[in-house]
Amino acid sequence: MNDTLALNRRAFLRAGLFGSALLAGGAGVASLSGCSAAKVPADGFLHLRQADIELLTPMIPVLLAGALPNADADVPRVLQRLDTLLDSPAQGGRDAIFQLYDVLQLGAFRWWTMDAWSHPGTLSAEQIDQGLASWSRKQNSFARLAFNGLCQPLTLAWYTDPEIAKGTGYPGPPRKVVA
Repeated sequence: MNDTLALNRRAFLRAGLFGSALLAGGAGVASLSGCSAAKVPADGFLHLRQADIELLTPMIPVLLAGALPNADADVPRVLQRLDTLLDSPAQGGRDAIFQLYDVLQLGAFRWWTMDAWSHPGTLSAEQIDQGLASWSRKQNSFARLAFNGLCQPLTLAWYTDPEIAKGTGYPGPPRKVVA
């Protein structure tokens, strides 16, 4: 029985060592690829950076397919609303979202999740849709968590914009009544 426990401990230590090396390597790649660049917001935004906007712009019409009456006009509104929503949560939640956007800048992560190495700005709507569908079906809990981290803030940004909600038949976000 001690031999079995010793083997399990060794396997655990090897996995820990491998995981540490993988994280250190990933951090090195992120720093070399510019993912850890200064967090300078894009013009007209409080938090979203230009790279985030370039990443999300082609994804929003696919993620919110059928919900945007005029995608050309509504995508910038969703981005502005998302930026406003990112101004309100705790710093830790905002940082987690930006870490997801940073890792989505890496082709290897996009390949792992969306089965597409290319940046979403170079993909067609059909390719993005197929990639997101593939991502949503991943059995890995981290991949599903990351998918939800991408979709939920964008859906919330869409839903909480009263003008967009009017165009789709929804009455808009609930109003808080102060008693």
